[in-house]
Formats: sequence, structure tokens, C-alpha cells
Amino acid sequence: MLPSSRSSLSLAVVTAACLLAACGGGSSNPATPAPEFRLQSTATRVELGDAVTLSTDIAAGATGLSYAWDFGDGSSSAQPTVSKTYATSGVYSVRLTITGTDGSTSSRQTQVSVGRYSLTRDRLCTADAAGGWCRLTRLPDTGPFDPVFADERHGWSLGRPDDYDSARGVLRTADGGVTWALHRTAGMQPDALRFADADRGVAIVRQYDHVQQVQRVALVSSSDGGLTWQQRADLPEAFGTILHVDAAGRIVLASGFSSDLLVSEDDGRAWRRVAVPQWQAQASSTTVSPSGALYVRFPGALFRSSDLGRTFDRVLTADSGTVLLQAVFVGAADGWVLGSSNGFVQLWRSTDGGLGWQSRSLGIAAPASVVPPALYADGRTLWLTAPVTSTQALLLRSTDGGDTLQSLLEATTAADPFGSSPAWFQAVSGRVAIVRPGSACDFSITRDGGASWTPKPRDMACVGKLVPVGPAASSLLAQLSDGWWRSDATGNWSRVLALQAATTPLGESPWLVEPRRTVGLSAGAVVQTSDSGGRWSPTPASDALAGLAIDAIAPGRTTGLARALVTVDVAAAGAAPQPTLTVAETRDGGSTWQRIATLPALAESATAGVRGRMVFVDDQRGWILRSAGDHVSLLATEDGGRSWQLRGTPPFRAASSLAFADARIGAAAAYDGVLYQTEDGGATWQPRTTVPTTGVRYPAEIKRIRFVDAAVGHAVGRNQVALRTEDGGRTWAPMTLPAVGAFAGAQVNLNDVAFADARQGWIVGDEGRIVATTDGGRTWTDQASGSLRNFRAVATLDTRTAWAVTEAGDHVVTATGGR
Repeated sequence: MLPSSRSSLSLAVVTAACLLAACGGGSSNPATPAPEFRLQSTATRVELGDAVTLSTDIAAGATGLSYAWDFGDGSSSAQPTVSKTYATSGVYSVRLTITGTDGSTSSRQTQVSVGRYSLTRDRLCTADAAGGWCRLTRLPDTGPFDPVFADERHGWSLGRPDDYDSARGVLRTADGGVTWALHRTAGMQPDALRFADADRGVAIVRQYDHVQQVQRVALVSSSDGGLTWQQRADLPEAFGTILHVDAAGRIVLASGFSSDLLVSEDDGRAWRRVAVPQWQAQASSTTVSPSGALYVRFPGALFRSSDLGRTFDRVLTADSGTVLLQAVFVGAADGWVLGSSNGFVQLWRSTDGGLGWQSRSLGIAAPASVVPPALYADGRTLWLTAPVTSTQALLLRSTDGGDTLQSLLEATTAADPFGSSPAWFQAVSGRVAIVRPGSACDFSITRDGGASWTPKPRDMACVGKLVPVGPAASSLLAQLSDGWWRSDATGNWSRVLALQAATTPLGESPWLVEPRRTVGLSAGAVVQTSDSGGRWSPTPASDALAGLAIDAIAPGRTTGLARALVTVDVAAAGAAPQPTLTVAETRDGGSTWQRIATLPALAESATAGVRGRMVFVDDQRGWILRSAGDHVSLLATEDGGRSWQLRGTPPFRAASSLAFADARIGAAAAYDGVLYQTEDGGATWQPRTTVPTTGVRYPAEIKRIRFVDAAVGHAVGRNQVALRTEDGGRTWAPMTLPAVGAFAGAQVNLNDVAFADARQGWIVGDEGRIVATTDGGRTWTDQASGSLRNFRAVATLDTRTAWAVTEAGDHVVTATGGR
């Protein structure tokens, strides 16, 4: 049966529709899928308050797509390109989801770090990319120890033994000596240091008692370029020289009292003592080749060990009248021995790892009455300096391993650029060498193997040290009287580190106004800095506090507002002057002060004097704990310190710390270790707990109490005491802090605690100690501070911004939460 005409028409329409669908036609707005894309931003690290622009790599003009930005702070946008300004510091996860017209989605995520990074710009920091804790760039005063470099960027040095801040750490640079950071070596003083490469190094550290007697000697090692150090083994006191360390874990130490060696083949965990061979009762000197072979040089013989001292073979015997002076080795095969034979310079060479030696006389006189000749080898390039008289010297160079020598300088020639014989010579690579004449302030450098010499620039001060940066020595560091200078590969010099400013000793509880500004007490007088401790200045003589003894500074909530408690002599009519407490106020961060109140005099103060401790909980409400002899009283103010009323008589004579959470809740720590609490604004006090004193070095003393809110507070003090309360001071529980360095059991005094919010906080203490918490004080982690001085106080701006000040007035600041 044939289909009807209506059926035929319907079939044709359906067929046409199917064909159009299969060919993708039939619609003016085809479905658009969500494309793959990459996020783009103008910066991943953004200064707080600045805007960051976020976009994608999708071509301009793309249509049919919808955008959904999630900025990680609760805000969003539907624009393809957005400009975002964050209100607080933090690390934000930014997510963009793009939806196509067909309902498909594509998402990408990135992170934007927001912080007050301008605070750490041009600072010396403990972590890369201006992370960790940062301080002003200071001169690493290296004392007798010259900096050493593994390559063009990584170098290390030791501080002066008599400098408290630098004595117990290793100075490290990762930018060729421009900036340096101090890293603690297990709380002990290093006096020997050696690195095999940019990562692996060892140090010999010593612990001294109070009269500077050595109590302990140990070896510590680092596998991360000197950032952290781990104890490996205790050592006999005599072994203080590191002869060799390599990436295979082999370490060789020498004794200062005998020819014996200590050898380890497992990175310092196990050691064996090596007795070197004896030769005709002559003194010996040990050298270790880069391949780990030991060479023991006597004036008349050379011994070699290829198994780190288990066996020795005599490989060179000098003729009668010959003295072996120096042994130099390059790589596993090449070595040279420099000597004097019957008054002339003699050179021996080995090309088989020290097994066989060939000698030649250089025809250069080597009188015994002058400085012995010296040799430097770099591959097949040799430098040789040979003083021939007390006023004449030769400088020679060879590029073929010593087969031929070229005379570069001779003191008697007119071409000598030094005007006198070279009194000091240092070769630092095959092409770079330094010569200093009789004048210790001057020097000349060659960078082309001695073909030309460049004298020291005229504007550079007297030179103390010259240090090559890396084996190729394309750059040099020079220690001058005005700081450290650095040269580039073309010989241009610039100063990279200025001399360290004189320190200012600060008393307890300085006022940290803002990250760069601190007001403190030094010898009872108010001093202030506005450049992070670079310079300190006293209060002007015309100020209300000039010449007065300051008891305390108590900041308010408003930035720049504080009150100071001072002792002045006040005379009543017809009576002798008596010491009386007076309150002064500043509203400009300590620049100027005005007296606003004087407390009534106490009869006891005439004979016993008067002391006070003052705190404010906000801009208006504050307390003064006043003591004079046996008299103790607590006064309170509700008008910013202009008037004071007696609040009560506490049951303790004096307090090492006083704090209030609000107008009612407060805590005080007596000097006998008892913590008291008040719930009525100080009218009455109850003893709540006693600070533990088991196994401590000093009497119990709480140094600082701070409240986060009316319930949560923290107390820190001597002997690493750290306590936490969650009920406004009714009960206190100890907090567990990590052990100090690699040597557990040490107890460091803790001096201050500060929280940015309920979870993020820091504790600072003696010997550069900073610990941080991100869970409200339940757990703590150590943070490298870059200093070994005693911290006095710490303050916060937000969860990523904090700063602390040491007893010497140094500041450290972090914009990354200390990480």
C-alpha cells in the first residue's frame, strides 16, 4: 500500500531535520563548550592595599561564556578580567570556573599571597624570597675567619668569638656575599667550618662554661647548605681542624697537639683514630687530595694513603740538602710538591695520583732567611711566588703543569706596578690573582693570567681582607674599614654591606609602636628608633621625661598612644622632697610627652623609695601596682590616666607581670612564682597556681602575661616556662615547646608572647628564640630568627605580620608568618 501524501510530507520534514542536525546546521547560535585555559595575574605576591589584576589566556572576543571568580575571601566576580584588592594579609586560593553554553565547565586555581612585604624589602631574611624573619642588613664581622664560597652564590663564614650575636652560628649567603643570614649551630660556638659543595658541610662546635672553659666539643653537619645543623658526634677537645669533607660523607680532622687524625666515612657518625707514620723524628703536615687520598709531608719524605689512613706508602724521598715545603693536589691524578734543594727552588710533579714523581730545579734562589716560596695550582695552571731577598720577589706562572714557567713580575724592573716587592700574594683561579705590596691598604688584581694588572680604586678605603667568590673567582669580596665591597667580573667595585651600627641596650618591656618604630628604656631614659633599630635617639632635653627615671611604658589601643610611669621628687609645703610616681602621655608614638597626673606621695617612699608597674586594657582604663617598702596598693583609672582611685591592696608585695583582659578579669605573677587572679577589676585577688620549679636554673619568674580575650591567656617566663589559661586565669596548664636546637634539655628564658588572633601567636626569648603556633597555643614550632641575641618583646599586626626587638635594639620582622 502506498503512503498517503500527508505521510510523505512528514517523512520529508523529519529527514531534512535529521540531515541538518548531522551537518551542524539549522541553528544561528551553536552550543559553545567551556574551553581549557590558563590563569594570568599581574603578581602572585601583592602588597597589602595594592590591587592585583586577574585574567585568562582566552582570546579577546570569545562569546557565550560565563565567568565565576572565587577570590578566597568570600567575594566573587562574573567579569572575564578583574582587579582585586584584599583587605587583610593572607594566602588566598583564587578559583575561576568558566561555563559554556552547552553546560560544560572548566576550572583553574591559583594562589595570591598578600602581605606587608615592603617591611622586609632590602632586609636580611632567614628564608628565600624575603620569607621568614628579616632584619637590617648588617656587616658579618667575621673576625679571624675568612668567608669561603662553594660557587658564585653560596658562601659561609664564622662570626667573632667575642661577639655574642654571631659567635654561636654560621653566617650564610646565597647571593654571592651581598646579604648574609645567621643560622644557629645547635646553640654552641663553631670555630671550624668546611663545605664540600653548596649543600654539604660540617662544623666543629664548642660549649663553654661561665669562665670560658671548654665543656664539650662536637661535630655538627648540614645537608641543606647551612640552613640547619644536626649533631653527629662528640669529639676529643684536641681535634679542631677540618682537613677534608666531601659529598661521599668522608671527613678528616687534625689535632692541634699531635700528628694523629680522626677519620669518618659515614658523615661523622662513626670515627676511627689514625696514627700517621713517623720519619726521622721530623715534624709532619697532612694534606688531603680532592679524591680523598692522605699525604703526610715531612721535610725529607712524602707518604701516601689511598684507604684513609689504614695503610701508608712512602712515595717520595728527598735528597740530602733538600726540604719539602708544600704539597698541592688537583683532582685524582695531578699533584705538585714545592721544595728547596741546596738553596734553590725545586718542583716535583705527579700525574698518576702521587705514586710516581718527577723533579726539576727552577734555577731560582730560595734563601732560608726570607719567606719560603708558595705554590698555587688550578688544573695545569700554576702560580709560584719566590722571594729571593728581603726586598725582591718573583711571580711566575705556568700553563703546562710546570714544564715551562713565565716570569710575570720582578721587584727590580721598572714595569713593576707595585713600586716594591710583593709582600703578599694570593692566586684564586687559573687567571685571577691578587698581589699586595708593602702597603697593607693597597692591592692589584689580574684577571688575564698576569698580562695586565688593575690597582685598587682610589675611592676605596684601607683593605683588610680579599676573598674570592667561588672557584672561578669572577667576583671578589673586600673587607674595608667602612664595610664590605664586591667586584663584578669586569672589575667594577661597589659597597654591598655597611658597617654595623652601635647597639643600644634596652631594658625590659619596650613599646613596639609599629614595625619600624620602637620606644624603649636604656639606662632609665627613653630612647626611640624609627628605622628598625638602625639608629636610636634619646628624648629631647626639653621634653617632660628628659632626665627622669622611667619605671614603665604602657601602650593603649590606639597606635601612637601610651603612658609612661616615672619617678619624680615632689616636695610638699615645709617638707623634704619625696619620690613620687607621675604619669606622662604621648600621642605621637613617643616623640613628645606631657605629664598628666601625679599620684599622692607615700610616707614609706621617703626611706624605701617607690616603684610602679602600669598596664592599660584600652585607651581609657588602666591600673598601677605601686609599692614602697611594705606598702602595696593597686590604683585604677577610667579617664586615660588623668585621675586615679585606690582599687585595693593585693596580697603580694610586688609583681613581675601584670595584665588585664577587660575591666574585670586580670592576672598577676608574684616574684615567688605564684599566679594570682582577679575577677572584680583588682579589688580582690586569689592565688591560682604556682610556677613549676623542678630542675630549673633560676628562681621561678613569669616575665609576661597576655590575654587573647576574657577567657584565653598565656604566661611565659624563666626556664622556658610557658602556661595557658582558658578560664580567665582560674587555672593554668603548661604548654610544650620544642627542644632548643640539636641538644635537648636546654632551658631558654622566654620574655614575651603576642597573638594576632585566637590561633596565630609567637613567643620570643633569650638566645634568638622564636616559636610560633597556629592552633591557639596547643602546639608550637621553632622559627629561625636570624639572631642569637635575647629578645625583649614581640608584637603583631595580623596573622602574617609580626616584629620583635632584642636587648641590643635590633629588630626582626616577618611578613610571611615567620615561615
